[in-house]
Amino acid sequence: MSHPPASHSPPPAYATETAPILSDSPIHFFVSRYAIAMVAMVIITNRIQHVCTPYGRPARITPTERVMLRMPSIAMLSYALLRLLQAMCADTTTPSAQAWLQYVRPWVPQTTQTMAPDSLLWLALLSACVAQSVSTAVRSLELTSAQDDPSTFNLVGFGFILYIHAHARQFAPNAHVYLIVIARIVELLGMNVLLCRRPPIVSRLVFTMVLSTVMTVHYVYTAALSDEYPIIHSGGRLMEVCILGMIALTLALHLLTMYFVDRRVDLHRLFFHRSSLPRRTDDFSLAVLKLGTACLHATKLTGFSCELQTLDTPLRTYVELHPDGSTVIENSIEDLEQMDSHTYHPLEHEIKDVRVVLEHTGVEMGGVVRGADKMRALGHFFQTLLEIGWTVVREGVTYAARYLPAPPAWVYHLPRYARLFWHGTNGEAERDARLAREAAQRAEAQKVHTRMEELRARRAERALHADDEEDADLDATQLVALAQQDQGADAAAFQDVLVKHMLRADVAPPLTRRAYARLAAPAASAPAATASGTDAWLPALMRRSEDPSDRQTRMALLHLLHERREALRAHAPGEYDRERLRLTLASQQNALLAMQSGHSRAMPLCPTCRAPVAAYSRLYLP
Repeated sequence: MSHPPASHSPPPAYATETAPILSDSPIHFFVSRYAIAMVAMVIITNRIQHVCTPYGRPARITPTERVMLRMPSIAMLSYALLRLLQAMCADTTTPSAQAWLQYVRPWVPQTTQTMAPDSLLWLALLSACVAQSVSTAVRSLELTSAQDDPSTFNLVGFGFILYIHAHARQFAPNAHVYLIVIARIVELLGMNVLLCRRPPIVSRLVFTMVLSTVMTVHYVYTAALSDEYPIIHSGGRLMEVCILGMIALTLALHLLTMYFVDRRVDLHRLFFHRSSLPRRTDDFSLAVLKLGTACLHATKLTGFSCELQTLDTPLRTYVELHPDGSTVIENSIEDLEQMDSHTYHPLEHEIKDVRVVLEHTGVEMGGVVRGADKMRALGHFFQTLLEIGWTVVREGVTYAARYLPAPPAWVYHLPRYARLFWHGTNGEAERDARLAREAAQRAEAQKVHTRMEELRARRAERALHADDEEDADLDATQLVALAQQDQGADAAAFQDVLVKHMLRADVAPPLTRRAYARLAAPAASAPAATASGTDAWLPALMRRSEDPSDRQTRMALLHLLHERREALRAHAPGEYDRERLRLTLASQQNALLAMQSGHSRAMPLCPTCRAPVAAYSRLYLP
């Protein structure tokens, strides 16, 4: 395909030859059609966001409807792209671009009708405005969040740069300028085509990464071989290259450290954490800013700024964590007094839930036009960079202050003199009042701290002198063991009541005074049937209601009684003392204990008190 020589191409005709150029009238941009278009876009996108947002669930848009919605922007972007490609291929006056233009010209159809640079760049801006309006409408109808479709295209900056190239002769567009504008148009066109399908076949991150890689190679190639790269575009591209270099340097240093320390490279530890990695829906420039900020946090002299700070012990189990890592807990002296008066359980102080307050960004006026998400990430990156720079300066000043002489006294009074000069005596009075308030706050905080220490000391002293709570949790075996150690005057009576109470089943009626008197000392004149009926009723009920816990308690009781009886029998001098050890017990132990003691079963009465004998006890102390 043949192309016309350079001499046949008409010189670029500027529409502003009769108007002042940018260097003569810098404010001409604010009264130009480019600025009017920016203001109109702010109003249009704001109306779209408020009117096209459905209430409740998002709108169900079919693929056909989605294609029809995006068709106007696709048509305008395609037409602008074709015209820009033709203008780029028609440039033969840029030596550094001819090396790659010779491979592009065969693929671009030529035309005899050329557009003026001003009209061509204005067409590119209009197509970008239509694309942004359509994207905002679809995003509002489908209630797409900023994370799934971030606003990264800075339409204001794009329009201002196009105005400079269209109206300033010293920034006349050449092949490099057209290629940069073509890359932005291709980005908008590609995303409009890909988003016709949900989810898109190729993610935004991959698509924009390919475009950014091509433009970065173009910048490095042009800047290395010549000085023809547009200077107003080199700043952003240079910053992106520097951030990419910083990311690569950080990964290389981590790799070397991991290899020499662990003698192996773990890819899971080498790369970033998932929370720092960009999303698939992010723009490549946005992803570079996120990774660069993560690298700055990793190499920051003051440590990670996103780490969780020290948590105070709260009365309430709710901790609010802000995006900067700070925690807010409502703790006052009234809460501590309430906690002390109600004797809160220590587990109530435990932090059961930590809720992270996500950074909520509402609908911003003109956020779509200026690329609010990318501007926010850019501001976060530079804020972190300034914090690191301030830390370096502070450390350097602290180190140098050791070797420098002390400044004169008047240096310390300079802030006061400046304050008096600027605010007068009223400012000095306000400063004194502020210092007084701060002193009062410090005194109040010290008073609260002292009160807290008093509360802790009082609580500790009360816990030290409190009754042992384990006394109420003793089981049957421990109660019997304590009964063995009791040598007081009422030991016999206590042991008698204890034995009779322990031998009753859990489901038996309460042991009343009348029942205890009947079991302890029944009348000698009582009929034998009554005694035998009482003796027969209790074992039968115990057998019916006996469970494993009752059997275990009873066996432990019998074991302790047996040990006590053997100890007493060793010291008993004769048969008369041994007979005094007998007490009334349940009838079911009569046969076993009588057999162990060696006495006849025919002896129904105690030789001492002549009471009916049901069994023999080892707990009686003569």
